[in-house]
Amino acid sequence: MRDILITGATGQIGSVCVRQLNARGITPVVLLRRPLPPGAWQGCQVRPVEGSLETVADRSLTEALGRTRVLFHLAARVNLTGRGASEMERVNVEGSERLFAAAQAAGVRRFVHVSTIGAVGCSDHREDLLNEDAVFNLARFGNPYFETKHRAEERLLAAWRAHPDPTQLVIVSPSITLGPPGSFRRLARVKRRRRPPRPGSPAYKLVVFWFDGGINLVDVRDAAAGILAAGERGTPGCRYILAGENLTIRSLMDHLREVFGTAGPRIRIPRSILTGSGRIAESWAAVTGRRARWNRSLARLAGSYWFYDASRAERDLGFRARPIRETLEDLRAWIDSLHHDEP
Repeated sequence: MRDILITGATGQIGSVCVRQLNARGITPVVLLRRPLPPGAWQGCQVRPVEGSLETVADRSLTEALGRTRVLFHLAARVNLTGRGASEMERVNVEGSERLFAAAQAAGVRRFVHVSTIGAVGCSDHREDLLNEDAVFNLARFGNPYFETKHRAEERLLAAWRAHPDPTQLVIVSPSITLGPPGSFRRLARVKRRRRPPRPGSPAYKLVVFWFDGGINLVDVRDAAAGILAAGERGTPGCRYILAGENLTIRSLMDHLREVFGTAGPRIRIPRSILTGSGRIAESWAAVTGRRARWNRSLARLAGSYWFYDASRAERDLGFRARPIRETLEDLRAWIDSLHHDEP
């Protein structure tokens, strides 16, 4: 698999995709809105092309698409607080449509659209395992990020069905990714800003709350491998869930206690108080004029069950997700390495 172009290559998943391609001896073309600082690529080999999803007609991008066989589209605007809806519509939906149309015009063989598990949906019931056939049910939460990612999937599938050649469309939906921060952007920030606290420090002892609900976590390295596999073996027109371990919030807190030295799940927050906290945060933001990082929509989403079945990806792509405990231990080792100069 060569002649590859990646959008969103500086993000968490995209950065790991670049590393895994380099490990195969492949130097991908990466679409950048602006150049990264010197050294930010951490020794990885890439061929940068400047451009954006809003100007896909740029000559440099058009020429790069003409040499591309597989395009991995990871770039997106992400904001779970509900702000920036118009920008997310412009980038996540309209930008994806423009890029797919440009890829078709250039004769790109395969277009892998990296969506999100939020475009699949969630459930109020712990026993539900959602798969690729689930009906999207998050419109009621008023979260524009999930809505725009779902709408992008629908628009791209419609465009592909209208013209299935020459560009094959495959959609992948990773769940929440976790792992040693491989994001080139984040690594640059870690070097400029304060390091995360050392595991076992007093800051971790403040993590004592838990609530009903569940989450699915997947190691970012496994998600990246699944995305690359979709570029090789994915069935055109199919969506693949790249999900890892389904965990209740309480069981996740137990893992955090054992690996990071948090206090563990001591205080259960009822759903009514969880929702109320979102309402209070919104009111406080309105009074202070500051951005609300927590709101009622996020509170309702947090109390839901985000449990998924990755059987299709396992069968078609050979996808495998490691136990999340292994991921957490690797993440701790990375944080410890940032403090190697301390006594």
